[in-house]
Amino acid sequence: MLLAAPVVSEELRLTVYTDPPGATVSNNFDALGVSGVELPIDPKGREVLELTVEKPGWKSAHFSLSVESIRETPFYPREEDHAGVLQLQPASVGAYLFRFRWWVGGLLGLVLLAAPLIWFQHRLRQRALALIALTAAAPSSGGSPRPKRVGPYTVLDELGRGGMATVYAGRHEQDKSMVAIKILHSEVVADPGFQARFHREVSLSARLTHPSIAQVYDSGEQRGMSFLIMELVEGGSLRAALRPQGMTKAEALEVLVPLFDAIAYAHRCGVVHRDLKPDNVLLTKKGKVKVTDFGLARHLDSDTLTATGTALGTPAYMAPEQVQGVHFDFASDQYALGIIAFEGLVGQRPFDAENPMEVVFMHLTELPQNPCELRRGLPDQVGAVVLKMLEKAPEDRFPDVAQAGEALREALEGWT
Repeated sequence: MLLAAPVVSEELRLTVYTDPPGATVSNNFDALGVSGVELPIDPKGREVLELTVEKPGWKSAHFSLSVESIRETPFYPREEDHAGVLQLQPASVGAYLFRFRWWVGGLLGLVLLAAPLIWFQHRLRQRALALIALTAAAPSSGGSPRPKRVGPYTVLDELGRGGMATVYAGRHEQDKSMVAIKILHSEVVADPGFQARFHREVSLSARLTHPSIAQVYDSGEQRGMSFLIMELVEGGSLRAALRPQGMTKAEALEVLVPLFDAIAYAHRCGVVHRDLKPDNVLLTKKGKVKVTDFGLARHLDSDTLTATGTALGTPAYMAPEQVQGVHFDFASDQYALGIIAFEGLVGQRPFDAENPMEVVFMHLTELPQNPCELRRGLPDQVGAVVLKMLEKAPEDRFPDVAQAGEALREALEGWT
């Protein structure tokens, strides 16, 4: 009698790769294990195996494999199929988030990165709007009525009007000497902050004695009107003298060098101007420089009258640290002088736009163009001096205005 040979069960090995990993792999009878791990497969005499992959939150996947294919390639799917990973389809919110985790993570990263930038831009926008409102160049429509007399002076013609005060020519009754009389506008007289700056201008300017700084003679109040008596400069402002083609070598030496020297002297006296611009630089009929309007200046040894984080000045000439409202000192004046020198030599400012707020952002984020690229024939040494004065970080500028002025003078003298 012949006995039938027993059937020997063949055990195979198969690894299933899934996304997400750790899915349960089973056949028609029982669970084999989890994906990503080598699984024992008993074909039990079958030529084709039906396998199922399941994971909570995901749709089940079904596929067929022949025993022969498992012998040849002990993993599924093959690398040429689906990049070697079986992609399960999401069936829940959590699964969708996992499937698109890289996109979600990238989006969250962008949000986290952009949030502080948006906040910083918002703060700068608020500061810029405050600066524009504070330093608006438009003349005031108000002001006190012109008095006939101020102290011993007869008030004559109006010389200029700004947002804070009006300036008149005046004549002394006895010696007939001519002066300039600055009268604070009535709408700001009641504001302690403006009055404080006005009287600070008196105390600071009176102590500065320099041939290129307009002299202050006297100050006081008359029937509620605050006034300042100062040297009359017959001529005009540097603003009116600027030309699109820029200054000549002689003009630059005659204007910029004395201007730098005057501010260096003020700095040696401990005074920061804080509002340097061509409008505050007067030129006599003979072309001599007279710096005026130290109304926004403060002595470095005194307490500031502005709240923390408040910046004063004119946006077009303000240093980055002044725009941000952080501590600023002599280096901020040097930056403003760099803007004035750039504008005087080239005929245009390094940062300019119709919207003053755009100018504020340019001071913070953009580098100035080399003035030598804007004006043909301007020496490289002159351009290098101006650009060093316009460095964003105060410590990268010249150590002081005196050294900046000396470097500029030497560069200008070498201009042929």
